[in-house]
Amino acid sequence: MKQVQIDITQALCTDAVSKIQNVLAKLRQNNIAVSQIVIIADTQKRRDETIDFLFAEGYLFQTEIKEGEFWIHILGRDRQAPTAPTPSSPQATTAPTDQSPQSTPVSTPPPPTPPKEPDIPPNSEFENKIFIFTSDRIGEGDLGEKLLEGLLHNLYTTAKIPRELIFINRGVLACIDVEKNLHITRTLKKLEQRGVAVSTCGTCLEYYNVRDLLCVGSVSNSAEITRKMLRFEVVTF
Repeated sequence: MKQVQIDITQALCTDAVSKIQNVLAKLRQNNIAVSQIVIIADTQKRRDETIDFLFAEGYLFQTEIKEGEFWIHILGRDRQAPTAPTPSSPQATTAPTDQSPQSTPVSTPPPPTPPKEPDIPPNSEFENKIFIFTSDRIGEGDLGEKLLEGLLHNLYTTAKIPRELIFINRGVLACIDVEKNLHITRTLKKLEQRGVAVSTCGTCLEYYNVRDLLCVGSVSNSAEITRKMLRFEVVTF
């Protein structure tokens, strides 16, 4: 079976998703069996656009960073996707189609090597939710910091995870490179590797004068955050 790499480096914003759509459509239309499908992006923005598209289409995926580029491995279809039929075998998933309600099978690769931690499930099942953190702790004082650290760790070790974590107001302080955040930022980076998007409010970073200290996730804005809040179920901390 052939391996397919979809290179969207240097692509324009709209061209990146269009290129992915076209390649996947050709694979479906020609019933081409492949051993691996990997999308390669060179910027955080293109990575996020790709994740938005794959999530909306019901794909399961995993991300990693190789030589400064984002590699997104397509693992198959989300079994909870409303249009997805039951796969006929563990190695075959059903890819979505925009042309008709009936899909054709596309062989997909086994997941890339999972993280070293033994308690991490091999695949991620994305809930149609985003988590919004308005503070760098859940509650007050040292206990609040420990509760946030524990929550993020539990998210990392569970199979079902939210599609995105958004940090606004004092929440952006949890994403900066300071010693007390070591465990939190490390867990956030691991969640990113599982495909969870992490974003912070740019205005809030500037208000607290910590934009240069940001060490995880991407910088977003109020318009984009509002759009996501209207689109997905929101859980606020």
